Amino acid sequence: MDFVGGKPVILNLDQRKGKMENCLSKTALAVACFMQNTGIQHCQEISAYTRAAQITQGVLGEHFGWIIELATMKVKLRHLALTSAIRATGFKRLLEVACGLDPRGFILTDFAVVDTDLSPIVELKNNIASVLIPDHPNYRVREADATYAEDLLSASQLLPPGPITISIAGFLTYLPMSIKHLAMQAVTSVMDSRPGSVLLVTSEDFLTRTELDTWNETPKGRILLEKIPEMAGQSSRIFYNNAFPDEDAVPKFLHMHSLDFCHNRQIDLVQDFQHGITGADAKKFSAAKIWEMRRAW
Repeated sequence: MDFVGGKPVILNLDQRKGKMENCLSKTALAVACFMQNTGIQHCQEISAYTRAAQITQGVLGEHFGWIIELATMKVKLRHLALTSAIRATGFKRLLEVACGLDPRGFILTDFAVVDTDLSPIVELKNNIASVLIPDHPNYRVREADATYAEDLLSASQLLPPGPITISIAGFLTYLPMSIKHLAMQAVTSVMDSRPGSVLLVTSEDFLTRTELDTWNETPKGRILLEKIPEMAGQSSRIFYNNAFPDEDAVPKFLHMHSLDFCHNRQIDLVQDFQHGITGADAKKFSAAKIWEMRRAW
């Protein structure tokens, strides 16, 4: 039994916590940790069960306090912005690629949702879903390697017929450029199988070396440049090299995959004040952008 806010949270799950630190992505756990105090539904329960805070603190060490303060608002805005964009497509069929531990699929009870990721997270998320959303009639989790078209096509077939929304939130950031291309080929294969479908990707997936150079200009930025890759098992150099060279490289990349895009969809910060976002935070993180893409034919 875990306790959240002083109340017991009973999770009838396999007791494999001792293995969790080794088998789950520390990046997914870090995001779960950062989301635990966002006020978003289910985040506290997920963080409590996975021990996300303890594991993430082990990685961040003495920097845990200020990094979690910074990251909590950022992941909250990313979640809200992407969820808002998903609803705006008008489709009620959602395929989440490399979903991690984000509870969006749990929350969208009026959608048919298929969450995809690699096996450790899929197993965990299935178990948590069976407790937290036992009555969600249209939620599925499937194992899928996001760089294999066959995996994503198989997962997408679990959704009802018609155009779908495909979402990616942070997954591309850590991939070498050649693997980014494989992932995009896999995603566009799904789009081609569902004419009219929309792809939504967070701005963080298109991180550039130009932006990372600005991080290097401050002491805290340099710490982030070290710690963020560490959570993904990468060195700072590899993380830097995996980024797009500059902003101009991103449209070229998308055009290579015959995607038309609009990257001006932003979270409605005024509307979302009700979620506890203050004016100062809204101004600081006003660049919570989502790239919206469709096939160019």
